[in-house]
Amino acid sequence: MPRTAKQLTFGGRIISQSQAKPGDLVAFTGNDYGHIGIYVGNNQIIDASGSQQRVVERTIWSAPHVFVTYR
Repeated sequence: MPRTAKQLTFGGRIISQSQAKPGDLVAFTGNDYGHIGIYVGNNQIIDASGSQQRVVERTIWSAPHVFVTYR
């Protein structure tokens, strides 16, 4: 697996949200693809929250993002 968020984004296949399944990645495109979450379904991700300083499950926020799969 690639190491950085940007490498993870472009190492996989970008898909539409309707194709996304739990376990796929959500790559936030701002800050040069600087953040990744794991899609859990129902517009929710698990990610390391910088503001909360812990791993959380939360709704995908409105920042530009793409869905990525390695399936």
